[in-house]
Amino acid sequence: MKKILLVMFALIIASLLLAQTDITIGTGTTTGRYPFNDFYVYSRSQCIYLENEIGNPGTIHKLRWFRNDTGADANAIGTTQSWLKTVSTAVITDANWEDPGTMVAEISNIDLGAGNAWYEIDITDFAYAGGNLLVSAYTQNAPFTTPHSYWRYTATTGFNRCRLGNSDSVNPPTLSLSTARPNLQINMTTSAPTTAPNPA
Repeated sequence: MKKILLVMFALIIASLLLAQTDITIGTGTTTGRYPFNDFYVYSRSQCIYLENEIGNPGTIHKLRWFRNDTGADANAIGTTQSWLKTVSTAVITDANWEDPGTMVAEISNIDLGAGNAWYEIDITDFAYAGGNLLVSAYTQNAPFTTPHSYWRYTATTGFNRCRLGNSDSVNPPTLSLSTARPNLQINMTTSAPTTAPNPA
């Protein structure tokens, strides 16, 4: 009986240690076109968010970016894809698109909402075991209808942590290095690091 109670107690403690939380990276209010650039027909971006900005490992459920402007933007882009990947690098040193990892969302005719709020994408759950996180976005066939969205970013001054590129005619567009990293909110279930209990 004592063993059963101990097992039940351990399961309750373990479930309490799991917490779904929102982690916000970036507080800047400067605006740019990424990650969902509906001003050009084609655009793509890759940005690194650091392990110490994310915190504990866990499962990522949703991604959010802050759309700064206001106005309905239904069917803003023909196809939008998002990927996640853990990487060891903290700074992007070349403008070549790298393997983006796991595609976690693909949306046709994306509706970017009414603006002045966090825009959320419910992704396929991604197991984050630690490390820096590479977030990639690829948008195609934006019909150039107003309003065109603007997204808040925080400059990573002195460190290029993004590759950004857009074009009306070249697909995929050429990329360039940038410090203009979009603010990101990660919704995830985390487990706080703990020390294993002493055996009974």
